[in-house]
Amino acid sequence: MVARNRQARGRALPHTRLSDEQVNDIRAAVTAGERQRVIAARFGITQGHVSALASRTYRKDVA
Repeated sequence: MVARNRQARGRALPHTRLSDEQVNDIRAAVTAGERQRVIAARFGITQGHVSALASRTYRKDVA
């Protein structure tokens, strides 16, 4: 399934909490130098999740 690009990603998954726009906002805030714990509190996620989003470990499909 993965080889033929048929795997669901991002908002297509039922358990996804963040929209593509929110992911981009988080990445922009990290780039601007805002503390990851503050960003995490604002979006209701953990600091580790913010870190993974910023490093593109999660949600690689979002530009």
